[in-house]
Amino acid sequence: MRIHPPHGKTGACCVLASATVAVIAFFALGIADGSSVSAQAAPVITPVGPITNLAARPYGALLPIVVGPANTPTAAPTPTPVATATPTPPPGAVPAPTPPASQREAAALYHSEYLPALSTDAQSTANVANCSPGTISAPRLAALEKQINYFRRMAGVPLISFDATMSAHAQAAALIMAAEGSLSHDPPTTWRCYSADGATGAGRSDLGLSGGYDTRRSVITFMQDPGSSNVAMGHREWLLAPPTRLMGAGEVQGSEWDAYAVHVVDPGAPYFDPWPAPRDGFVAWPPPGFVPRDVVYPRWSFFLAADFGAASIALRLDGNPVASTIIYAESGSTESAVPGWNGLVWEPALDLEGLDWSTTHRVDVTIREVKPDDGATRAYDYAVLLFAP
Repeated sequence: MRIHPPHGKTGACCVLASATVAVIAFFALGIADGSSVSAQAAPVITPVGPITNLAARPYGALLPIVVGPANTPTAAPTPTPVATATPTPPPGAVPAPTPPASQREAAALYHSEYLPALSTDAQSTANVANCSPGTISAPRLAALEKQINYFRRMAGVPLISFDATMSAHAQAAALIMAAEGSLSHDPPTTWRCYSADGATGAGRSDLGLSGGYDTRRSVITFMQDPGSSNVAMGHREWLLAPPTRLMGAGEVQGSEWDAYAVHVVDPGAPYFDPWPAPRDGFVAWPPPGFVPRDVVYPRWSFFLAADFGAASIALRLDGNPVASTIIYAESGSTESAVPGWNGLVWEPALDLEGLDWSTTHRVDVTIREVKPDDGATRAYDYAVLLFAP
């Protein structure tokens, strides 16, 4: 499976799936190369130079892309920094959702908003042979919207709504990818089933292509962001971006390939203007509070308008130190996805399967030497309460 996110920050871009391999990608500076994927191949992120024609492609310099997989990473030039506004929360912003107040409330949210997408099929009416994009079922769209909002609610950022036009563009983009059997945020006009709407959707969506992978897990795969090319966590970052209010989704089942797209770039969102304040003052995954173990992935992340170049991580599980490896730390103006927002990503040595899940487990997180845009050096502390839902 290959996946791509929208253009911009250096990160992931696309997904191509077979029955034995899954690869994720994001929006980045660049486009997908459309190469074939062999079993066990790993995705490669290849940053390229910034897109300068922002009038024609206003998000082209904001999103990262995984261009691969390949056996050997391609050398990449350093992206030119993009000038961005500091995301200072505006007065009167849409309030962030409150966190679950108890383990019982967190479990109820998991069952009502996270799980339905895993049991709801697309029932797409698309016809690849006739280049007809069709639609996916209303229940599937509702389940995807719920699942995305589950992650956003838990992370403490404003909820989104699905927009019919964005979903139509995502559906048209998925049709192009399924017909061509490849992925690109800039599909050539020569690709099968090309359309202007599909090209718009391709440039603003996380894209996935599957040949045997369960596409019902598309949003989860974007949140997991596995693979050496996805250390920047661009898919996760765009799904959790606080300014976004509208998204869309599309899925197409073809004779050889299934494709899906999540339209994550909201053209009306104030990405370059003051942002709504996240509930916790930052956006972390897993977030503070009660969190089901099933949505705790190997990579933990922390997003903020800050310099993480000198940051350090300390974790304690039930009072005992846990070793962690920082795999990505953005500094200065090197943001690779959402403008004005940097990320810190680490992998803790947690053996969740070996824990006794008859009880809740507390993970204390301390991040030191963080330099927010106001110039101060700060530490951030929060606790993640893990439980079996």
